[in-house]
Amino acid sequence: MRHANEWKVKTTWATKINQMEWGKMVRVRIRTRDLLGREPTEDELGQNVDNDGPFGSPDTVISAYNKGEEVRLFTVTSVQALIVTRHSLCGH
Repeated sequence: MRHANEWKVKTTWATKINQMEWGKMVRVRIRTRDLLGREPTEDELGQNVDNDGPFGSPDTVISAYNKGEEVRLFTVTSVQALIVTRHSLCGH
């Protein structure tokens, strides 16, 4: 059951990163990294910011996180994330 839940969380986050405005820079970093074949500079990211758009699949986003190219949000379980968020909001 844990594996199914983990997959669902990853897919949900990757889909949202792929679609939402707040995921734009993640998409730009992934796309620019893929185009250049290396980590992009800040200037290169800035040049590609207007070329943003969703990927064909959330798998591209998941792959970037799994390879460690992006911050590892996916190592946190949904229960842990809820606790951290609750504590952050409550000031604990």
